[in-house]
Amino acid sequence: AQVSRFNGFSFDTTGLENQVASLTNTVEQYRPALACGLYTEDYLNEFIQQLQSNGVETYLDTIQGQLDEWVAANQNNE
Repeated sequence: AQVSRFNGFSFDTTGLENQVASLTNTVEQYRPALACGLYTEDYLNEFIQQLQSNGVETYLDTIQGQLDEWVAANQNNE
């Protein structure tokens, strides 16, 4: 089996605690209908809007930034 080149990366949520809590709550609220496929396009758009309102872009940008830094620091360990 091939080991992922990202093996060893760990996302630091320091400073994002409020966004993590808000995003978790949003996903939990919408999960039942989404998991069962019982939703409309309007419902899906509402879910996406709620994620955006709760900082999903900042959250994803932070993960990507940390991952990019980790990859740069660990290039020679491959």
